[in-house]
Amino acid sequence: MILKIVMYLGFAIFELFHNSNLIIPEYSNSNLIRYNIKGKNAIEISINSLNDTTKTSDSIGPIVIYYVIAGSFLVPKNAETQVQKLKLLGFKKCYKYNFPDTEYYSAVVDTFKLESEYIELTEKLQKMNIEYFIKN
Repeated sequence: MILKIVMYLGFAIFELFHNSNLIIPEYSNSNLIRYNIKGKNAIEISINSLNDTTKTSDSIGPIVIYYVIAGSFLVPKNAETQVQKLKLLGFKKCYKYNFPDTEYYSAVVDTFKLESEYIELTEKLQKMNIEYFIKN
């Protein structure tokens, strides 16, 4: 979908200014379309940057989310029961989640962006003898 939009955008720019010879396509490949505007800087439309939704806002790298999970279940009701137990124990952010790559329903205790952020929570789970694992 985005690729089609980018292609249409590129063709629209080209068609708009082609007859007036203001914009000349310099090169095009599967990842980049570049137009040279006479007397001005070139316009580059990057297909990769528009398609890549896993980048952070400052494009440093992919966003990694660490899930602290206290149980995975085939039966959704069992995951819901685990979530209710965890909430009663004080884990208010807990929720049931079905990861797209699995048929299991997980009782997610919390999510974090950095590994160092979940250490306090995992120590608390260990002290309470609650089994858990980390998924990212």
